[in-house]
Amino acid sequence: MRALQLSIIFLLASSMSGFLEAAMHFTIRGSANQNNLGLANQNAKSASLSVASDVGKYLRLGITHRQSLIALEGYRLREISQQYSYVEERTRSISNSIDLTVVLYYGSTFTPYVQIGIVKKDYKVSSYISEDSTTISNSFSQALVPNAGLGLSVRLDANFSLNFSYVVSPGLRQITPDADPESVLDSYTSIGISYEL
Repeated sequence: MRALQLSIIFLLASSMSGFLEAAMHFTIRGSANQNNLGLANQNAKSASLSVASDVGKYLRLGITHRQSLIALEGYRLREISQQYSYVEERTRSISNSIDLTVVLYYGSTFTPYVQIGIVKKDYKVSSYISEDSTTISNSFSQALVPNAGLGLSVRLDANFSLNFSYVVSPGLRQITPDADPESVLDSYTSIGISYEL
């Protein structure tokens, strides 16, 4: 249902852009890292796709779909048994946002911008613990929250640009399974390639 709502809004923006003879912008971003944490190893991957349409000279309306996966494997000390157990944890997050981009300045090479919008986040967490051979899975969603950020586009040629961005939005953190979730700020720093049509 939410995907349908995003599609309708984007189609309206596209219709408006056609009326205004505006450009369409497609951006792909990605990241991957691996960390060795003593007895554990952590891998994180993320990718996003954004599609935006000009609405006037300095405004763009678009949608962004982002997915990330964090995998942790290794040994962890269990508080109850005081023994090390092999643990596998996987956290997948999916976010969909509607973004309004305000271009601050159109330079021949550099184009800075700010971005505001709303985002919906969904999470799926699974854990395997070797000590008792249990697998625990949990899924939860966060209500629509605002997001904001800034970025810089560096033009490579007539159609392609290198895109740097930093976006923050409210998130949730739970210290222990029995604790109530608390509000935190999630941040996403990325580099990507944009194509203008």
